[in-house]
Amino acid sequence: MTPEQKREQMLKRALPALFITVIYFVFVSNFMVEAKKDAEKKYIEMMQKGLSPAALNAKRTQEMRLHQQLNTLMQKKNTLQTKNPGHCRLYDQC
Repeated sequence: MTPEQKREQMLKRALPALFITVIYFVFVSNFMVEAKKDAEKKYIEMMQKGLSPAALNAKRTQEMRLHQQLNTLMQKKNTLQTKNPGHCRLYDQC
């Protein structure tokens, strides 16, 4: 292989990788940096309000449990309303 062919072969291998690297740093990294800054800003705001990140999981779990309870109660209400369509209770819409 001549030196020119070796150089050409090396350029054929290196240029696509260089092109992909440039595209990544120009486009993708900007999105990543913005998302990181946004997350840091939200974290700092939470800490200033006195919210602990460890407490958020407990709050989410409690919220999910309450939603499940609400859904079961709504299902019970709907089944009772379908069984007794003529009987309306206080605060219910017939």
